[in-house]
Amino acid sequence: MSSDFAAHWLVDVAAAAGIGGLSLPSDPDFGELETAWDRVSSALRLSEGDFAGRIAAHFRLPLANLESVQRKAIALVPREVAAATGVLPLRIEGETLVLAASDPVSPRVKHRIGSLTGLALRFELAGPRDISSALNQHYSERRYTEATLRELLAEASVEDPLVVRSTGTEMPTGFSGTSPAVGELVRRVLRYAAGREATDVHIEPWETGGRVRLRVDGVSQPLLTFPAVAMERIVQRVRQLAGLEDWDPAPGREAGFDEEIEGRRWEIRLRASVVPEGQKLVLRLLDRTAAWSLKRLAYPSLEAQRLEALLSVPQGVVLLAGAARSGQTTLLYSALSHLAASDRDVTSLENPVTVQLPGVTQTTFDRNAWPAYHVALQDLFHQDADVIGAGEIRDLHTARAVIRAGVTGHLVLASVHAADAVAGLGRLRDLGLDPGRVAESLRGVVAQKLVRRLCPSCSRPVARREDLPEKEQALVRVFGAAPTRAAVGCPQCGNTGYRGQLACPEVLTLNEGIATLVAEEAPLVEIEATATAQGMRRMLHVALDRVERGETTLSEVARVFGEDSAPGADDPEVRRVLVVDDDPVARLLVRTILEGQGLQVEEVSGGQEALALLEGEQRFAAMVLDLMMPGMNGRDLLREVRRSFRTYALPVVVLTSSGDVDDEISLLEAGADDFVQKPVDPRRLTARLRAVTRRSGAPLLGG
Repeated sequence: MSSDFAAHWLVDVAAAAGIGGLSLPSDPDFGELETAWDRVSSALRLSEGDFAGRIAAHFRLPLANLESVQRKAIALVPREVAAATGVLPLRIEGETLVLAASDPVSPRVKHRIGSLTGLALRFELAGPRDISSALNQHYSERRYTEATLRELLAEASVEDPLVVRSTGTEMPTGFSGTSPAVGELVRRVLRYAAGREATDVHIEPWETGGRVRLRVDGVSQPLLTFPAVAMERIVQRVRQLAGLEDWDPAPGREAGFDEEIEGRRWEIRLRASVVPEGQKLVLRLLDRTAAWSLKRLAYPSLEAQRLEALLSVPQGVVLLAGAARSGQTTLLYSALSHLAASDRDVTSLENPVTVQLPGVTQTTFDRNAWPAYHVALQDLFHQDADVIGAGEIRDLHTARAVIRAGVTGHLVLASVHAADAVAGLGRLRDLGLDPGRVAESLRGVVAQKLVRRLCPSCSRPVARREDLPEKEQALVRVFGAAPTRAAVGCPQCGNTGYRGQLACPEVLTLNEGIATLVAEEAPLVEIEATATAQGMRRMLHVALDRVERGETTLSEVARVFGEDSAPGADDPEVRRVLVVDDDPVARLLVRTILEGQGLQVEEVSGGQEALALLEGEQRFAAMVLDLMMPGMNGRDLLREVRRSFRTYALPVVVLTSSGDVDDEISLLEAGADDFVQKPVDPRRLTARLRAVTRRSGAPLLGG
């Protein structure tokens, strides 16, 4: 037997007990120790606890109480380190960390835990199975996270500082961020932020201290407030991690460092700025293990198909539009990864490169350096790339370079800050681009906003409107959508009721008709009306669909889009419906149903009267039309409605007594948006009206 195996004390214990053939390295890992421990204790017919008592007596160490554990001790040793070394931190006594261990003489354990914490170590004995069970019990994130942060903050605020700069007197002018409490506090904040899936951590100074805020699912949430002495130490520690202890922050400057959290590798990008109260830090958390694809976007099927169709074109410009924090980077990276996976040569120009994408050539560009951005972009044209990620269009020179690339054999993905897809077209128009060139090169515009997803762990189903919170009930009257689930709140979602975000996209495709409108500089409202009539769903209507599928709430839609975004919220005209039927009893029935939903109803008995109203000053949100009428019948009226520019996008629901499939198809081909069979079912009629008006871009019943 080699000396490596004979040296371990458990082998000697086994030999003294008459147990032969035990092989164990001199410094075994925790799994090997647990197996050997179980074999020896079983051979001696001792329980794990009794055997631990004998080993404790041999080493003259006390038995550990695994129920009595300090939270701040747990916080000093990451779970993955504790599990790998087989120790449980019990408490801190002065400058000593007391640990429960099954192998109190392991050099590897002493070195790893000692170098990690910077404290002296003292051991107490416990069996390996008992330690494994205690690790699961005491490393519960729900039990320790926020409480541990506050304990560490209190310790970081009062412990004696280490002087790192001095004026020659005994008064310190700066503090070290390397003390165990400060270092662990920063690490735990990052770990907590990653666990909550935060995108940013804000460390903000006040006159008398500071605070830490997280941005989770697009919403800022306070985490900690702390005194001034802790503020300087925390800032110093973060700068040490980034290697920027002597860095004088400049506008636009960034640095970064990596952190491994729960087996995932995160890049932490640091941006600092100076404010009157001190130095503000913003940390962006980027998961380097995340996979990028179009599936990550989780678009509804219609928008997913339209996006894939845009990305499949061989050349042209696809514009990505959105406001800040609307997921533009995720959209761009998912699209670039999708294109790279289809064996197309993909390159991008970025400032900075946020995440490294497999199969994509990513070039970092400094906008403050030479050459100018549009010059660097043109250089990419000569690299024989099929696809170019052009970044944000900020000026006319860049815009012209992007348009030129789109007509010279490249597929170009570029972004603009704009509220929606049509506003993205307006942004190009504002820059002064030739409208004909835009129409020639542009293939489509993709815009999106993000809403928070209901927490899958705690959201509850809703069967009746009365079961909704009072605020949601009020919003039903504004938006008209029928929520099927409500937010609750639990530890998994930080008691917010939401966890994760959902994209609400709109995809505008430039077909020949819309391209003509763009070239002719038609009003943006006309372009939008044409696009919605041809199948583009607006972002708000996608969001309301998500409400009805139980994925989010009306409160969240109102937060992101605003209550005034619901057409008809403050304008009674767009809640008016025209009912056309020669049967007065049928008109009365439909009027009663719709007025019961809070709508205004105008009714006529024939097609000519209907045309006169539609071409007059009144506006209508929709028309309910009977087919069989004397004089101008319903089909003729529908044909005239679709010919008129004023009414070609008006949603029309046809009332029919025919159940023939061919009749239904002919109605839809003639221009009807939907139909309801007679006798009219009230719920079916209101549901069809809600659906067709939402698709049209002018939701009725808020839908």
